[in-house]
Amino acid sequence: MKTTIFLIRHGETEWNKEKRFQGQKDIPLNRFGQSQAEKVAQRFYKENYKVDAVYSSDLKRAKETAKAIAYHYGKDVQVHIGLRERSYGLLEGNKIEDITAKYGIHLGNLEEAGAFDVEPFHLLKNRVYSAVREIVKWHAGENVVIVSHGGAINSLLHEISQGEYGPGKTRIVNTSITTITYDHLLNFFHIEDVNNASHVE
Repeated sequence: MKTTIFLIRHGETEWNKEKRFQGQKDIPLNRFGQSQAEKVAQRFYKENYKVDAVYSSDLKRAKETAKAIAYHYGKDVQVHIGLRERSYGLLEGNKIEDITAKYGIHLGNLEEAGAFDVEPFHLLKNRVYSAVREIVKWHAGENVVIVSHGGAINSLLHEISQGEYGPGKTRIVNTSITTITYDHLLNFFHIEDVNNASHVE
């Protein structure tokens, strides 16, 4: 028995547009992000994707994106806090280009940013992986949409691919679809497709 998971990054926010660390700050979609959410929703509907359940991070930008998809299927959005984005602590709200000059931190060394309350990567991976494992257990043999965040999705890909995919290797754009399956018999995740964003390109 297999469960199919469609991992979707939320639509664009103003902080995405301004290239700011967003983390767990609760920033809503901007107008362009709302249109992206509708485009991915239309793709699911027009291409006859089978969807049995829709889950989302508890942050607004993810919930708004998930609601656009759920609407077409007459589903409620189920919120799971474990799907939220990595916390970037005191770095949140800062422009990415300013981080090194302002804090003396190289973006490739965020694991050393403990003084700024950045969530350690291994804790992020464990949190997101545990949330997805719960969801596949609840929906064995079904198709599930999960709307989350770029960092969270990349952490999951890193975990299930043993580092083949993940931060620094895989780009996850707004409202892209990354498809994975879970084989309940073999207890194994398989990555089917990554960062498919043909509906917004």
